[in-house]
Amino acid sequence: MSNSVLLHTRQRQGGPVSGDESARPTRAEAEEAVRILLSWAGDDISREGLVDTPKRVVRAYEEWFSGYSEDPYEFMRRTFREVNGYDEIVALTHIDFNSHCEHHIAPIIGKAHVAYLPRDKVVGISKLVRVVDRGALLLGHEVRTIDDARALEGVEVGVSDWIMVDQERIDRFARATEDFQWIHVDRERAARELDAGATIAHGYLTLSLIPGATEQFVVFPTLKRAINWGLNKVRFSNMVVCGSRVRVRTTVLQARARAGGIQMTCRHKIEIEGQRKPACTAETLALYML
Repeated sequence: MSNSVLLHTRQRQGGPVSGDESARPTRAEAEEAVRILLSWAGDDISREGLVDTPKRVVRAYEEWFSGYSEDPYEFMRRTFREVNGYDEIVALTHIDFNSHCEHHIAPIIGKAHVAYLPRDKVVGISKLVRVVDRGALLLGHEVRTIDDARALEGVEVGVSDWIMVDQERIDRFARATEDFQWIHVDRERAARELDAGATIAHGYLTLSLIPGATEQFVVFPTLKRAINWGLNKVRFSNMVVCGSRVRVRTTVLQARARAGGIQMTCRHKIEIEGQRKPACTAETLALYML
């Protein structure tokens, strides 16, 4: 299989996406599972050539899917501020990657292209390659047909990387929406009057993070365009204080054929680092034209 779309970088630290380390099989259980598959395939697992195969397969899986134990945010933590006023796009193209699809563990071989617009700092080019490499070391959700989409119903398809919500981001959103309420933009007054001691992000800013944070959870190789269809059950249940990090956890609820494309309804939970109560929960409806 071949794909040239930008890779997802889902955050799945510490094993299963549920975060429950106790649910993760042991190495011995993983090796036994390999023996069962080999036996099911019809081979003799006691013969000399297969005796150590389960151990080799498990070690290979550790390498192929090591992205689950890495945090790409750490790759991007070190930046350089000496940009001498450079304000044009930084792009790195044709990054080779090797990944696997989740349906058959079949290889996905292709090239990724990464670009960003720096403001007051840049990141080393090598770090962009590391982010792509980390994304490739995860199983990919790939949708080409309505059957592929329906197979994802009820599946938690990804947890995004942490996103920093700083004052600069809040101020940009305020300018874009002309919502300059003091609780968002007046840091001195917020420090005096708000219990949090700092400004808080707009609720709709939090909601607006969903598309960018989740766009690569499900890959549509033949996508022509995507159209937002609507929102259901939006609730803002916790404040996002300036300086917090948030991430998006997404589950596919429904997939159906519509208007010549695929309409998918997804449930999103925007989590705040270090807090149990989410900032926002919402359902999105989007139409994908393939």
